[in-house]
Amino acid sequence: MVKAKQQRIDVVSLWSPVPMYVAGVYPRAAYRILEKLAYLTGIQLDLTDLKKKAETFEAEFQKEVAEQPDMRELIEGYRGRTDREKEPTYIL
Repeated sequence: MVKAKQQRIDVVSLWSPVPMYVAGVYPRAAYRILEKLAYLTGIQLDLTDLKKKAETFEAEFQKEVAEQPDMRELIEGYRGRTDREKEPTYIL
């Protein structure tokens, strides 16, 4: 029988994209990170409530955006950019 090699992992960093126009907590990002963590570790997590909260947040956000022409214009302009234009810029 061959023993599996075990490795120690000191740090794991999971990231989820958050649109630049969202301020504060973004439930979809939290949901995606926990979903990935559960997948990677094999831990069973009940994310039903968080998924529902993310869906509610998205619906409410879309409703707010529909009432704010400036915000809608910003979002539509951002979504219309090419991938190259979406690359983040960094100050070094």
